[in-house]
Amino acid sequence: MIGVDFGDEPADVEAFGERYDIPFPLAIEDQDRAKKMFGILGCPSTVLIDRKGRIVGRGAEFGRPPGQNPLRPPRPPRRRARRSI
Repeated sequence: MIGVDFGDEPADVEAFGERYDIPFPLAIEDQDRAKKMFGILGCPSTVLIDRKGRIVGRGAEFGRPPGQNPLRPPRPPRRRARRSI
């Protein structure tokens, strides 16, 4: 697991990691490549990526409908059964 920070100064990111005892590396992204690559709408966001670089899940994030399970893709809408008259 890694954390990606968008736009903060390296010293601030390092201080944040130390202050909150973050147990994983923190990277700094200053060109929005990760946002575009993984479809990040806002921060904070959680994107689960497998070893092949595929998105396998998402956490709750800005712009996501409330109540949606954050680690599963949305289900297609259910079709209602038609009744014969």
